[in-house]
Amino acid sequence: MTRPRLLVVSSAATELPLANGRRFRTGYCLSELALPLDRLLEAGYRVDIATPEGRPPAPDPHSLALLPARARAAQLAFVERTEGMREPVPIESLHEPDLARYAGLFVPGGHAQMVDLPRSDAMARILLHFHEARKLTCLICHGPAALLSMAGAGRPFPYAGYALTCFPSWMEHLLEYPFPVLGGRLPWYLDKQLAALGMKLRKGAVPGMPLLIEDRELLTGQDPFSAQALGERMVQRLEATRARDNV
Repeated sequence: MTRPRLLVVSSAATELPLANGRRFRTGYCLSELALPLDRLLEAGYRVDIATPEGRPPAPDPHSLALLPARARAAQLAFVERTEGMREPVPIESLHEPDLARYAGLFVPGGHAQMVDLPRSDAMARILLHFHEARKLTCLICHGPAALLSMAGAGRPFPYAGYALTCFPSWMEHLLEYPFPVLGGRLPWYLDKQLAALGMKLRKGAVPGMPLLIEDRELLTGQDPFSAQALGERMVQRLEATRARDNV
């Protein structure tokens, strides 16, 4: 039986402006995209890749350096041959009934997600569809930055009171100092922004261990260590929905 489609949204930004005026090279986190995507495709789900203005996304070079050479090569090859990565759908073009054909939404991590998704009206429109339809909405690490697009605009923040996890500010501080990966301070911190909107942040007690948080349609993972578990849980949730709806 043919399984429904999933929408994968990523920023295509390659630089993040820092508080000191420098620019940090970034992109999507390779393992946070590759591992869940591989599990979805293995389970028979089809995906459409979408970005702002339909620009091809690029992997964060720092996420490549974190992986052993063999795993890095395999994940890069897998992502590059995934249909739609070279010619993504512009998120600005997605409206009803386009969004109605998707069973779930996935936003991978990487600091790039902090650049344009938080201020994207198209991202807000996409999220609103999945929220109102109570369809699975999965975000990992910096992916929850997309939720900030729903703030303001004269309406209540729809995810106030939801529990979630994301890349915590204490880990950002390690990348600022004493391990100067970023090259300066971030302009803002994702967990603090989400908490200010009324979301309930959860953090793992042990660094390097997978952490998933589920609250209604929202499924979030804390960091790259959660990517494999997130992909598995996405498939479980999608299969449960199919069984319930007899799709």
